[in-house]
Amino acid sequence: MKNSEMKTLFGFRLLMWLLIAFEFLNWVNVLHFTLDFSWHWLLITDLLIWIITEIVIKNKKGINLNLVLPIIALSTYLDVSGDMFHLYSKVHNYDKFLHFWISALIAYVIYETLKDKLYKEHYDKALSSIIIISIASLFWMLYEIEEYLEDLLINKKILRMWDSFDTGLDLLMDLLGGIFIVMILLVLHRKKRKL
Repeated sequence: MKNSEMKTLFGFRLLMWLLIAFEFLNWVNVLHFTLDFSWHWLLITDLLIWIITEIVIKNKKGINLNLVLPIIALSTYLDVSGDMFHLYSKVHNYDKFLHFWISALIAYVIYETLKDKLYKEHYDKALSSIIIISIASLFWMLYEIEEYLEDLLINKKILRMWDSFDTGLDLLMDLLGGIFIVMILLVLHRKKRKL
């Protein structure tokens, strides 16, 4: 691992640990910041993001950590900021913007992680694109299921399905974000081949 990547990894871990500690302290009522939703959800989500990222880094060599880790950290902090600063309830379509944006970022991270296998000359670009979109969509489906279960089991009321179209629209924005980044990648690969 390069020296710059080691520094980026240290910075990523520090940001995640500080965020998780902050969320934990709020969850156990040592700190008293308010949210639109719940500290349980943020804590679970951010722990999973950190653990999955660590597993991928440990098992997959050749990932551009200087690019991927800031993307993951930015996505995580945008989500937490939306909840902490009540942007989900104050800013029209903040939730939809984040679903699109973070889905595009996740699709790009998946591409960076799997590009050695997916984008070799002997693999079909369409199949590679479908795989990237499918993996990104799977993450979002699990996210939506967790939101529903949190509302059902912890909050004891549905907070995220105000008009019952929220989940469907979230998943649509997730899909469109994944498709958006894959289209950009396909164009870039086509241009690279022509050079």
